[in-house]
Amino acid sequence: MAHYLRAYQKTHTNELATAQVDGAVTLAGTPPDGDVLDAPCGAGRHSRALAASGHHVTGVDSSQDMLDAARAVHAPAGVQWVRADYRDLPFRAGTFDTVLNLFTSFGFCGDDGDQAVLDEFQRVLRPGGRLVMDTTHRDRVISELAAENRTDVAGQAGETTWDVHSGWMHMSLLDRTDGHRSVSRIRVYTPSELDRMLVRAGFREVSVFGGLDGRPLGRRTRLVVVAA
Repeated sequence: MAHYLRAYQKTHTNELATAQVDGAVTLAGTPPDGDVLDAPCGAGRHSRALAASGHHVTGVDSSQDMLDAARAVHAPAGVQWVRADYRDLPFRAGTFDTVLNLFTSFGFCGDDGDQAVLDEFQRVLRPGGRLVMDTTHRDRVISELAAENRTDVAGQAGETTWDVHSGWMHMSLLDRTDGHRSVSRIRVYTPSELDRMLVRAGFREVSVFGGLDGRPLGRRTRLVVVAA
């Protein structure tokens, strides 16, 4: 967890988090004092920005380390942290005005598990509420990655490989300071695949954008989905 936070601490600024949540709640049409679920919340940067703008926020993450990091930073009133798996959320149906799933935090549970995540997001939304997802997509990955891609982030050497057939992206990060290596993988969906999954979960309206600022979706943009 410490290696992850160190890798992104220079780019994950409070200013960026504020801009991202402002865009997300605008796309969602969230009421000024609405109830918002940030899942997963990680170290809480989006949850804190949401609370600072007047929303009532519940940040959910399955990692106790991430929640401890979130609690270690002063948060405005109106934030609660909950440890839970977002495939099985501990909330009643219709609890939230908006559900946010930001910074490529979807695709880690396999096809059935990812469907369960969307099912839960739909269940905990109030009638008229919206889900906003900010993630990557298959066309973007294919455009930007060769068969093997290496990067360097905050002293950590990153290597990413892409399996065209399965749609899984494998990522490895080596911290040069202590030799620690973290490995993860994510199932990268096409916009149409994600659209079908959202409809299967019970969403009736799905819109896609290329960013939280509402720009058009393109081959090299991010994928932002708004579902109601």
